[in-house]
Amino acid sequence: RGLKGGQGLVRCSVDKVIRISAPYWRPLPIAPGVTLTFYDAGHILGSAIVVLDIQERGQKPVRLVFSGDLGRQGLAILRDPEFI
Repeated sequence: RGLKGGQGLVRCSVDKVIRISAPYWRPLPIAPGVTLTFYDAGHILGSAIVVLDIQERGQKPVRLVFSGDLGRQGLAILRDPEFI
């Protein structure tokens, strides 16, 4: 069952992603050797910077960081975006 608009996603894939939630700053193991941590992006309430720390046996650790929009510093109603 594909979604309308031809995105090529199936409903079960979307349901699995929606279930991944965690508070900021709490590392969450999501696969062997892979830890997911959310940091405050300071954009809109609940926006997050996504950090994946990957450690493969015998390899140097790798850190992948992704964020969409980042907020600005010094806004009265939102926290400043965090530095990673």
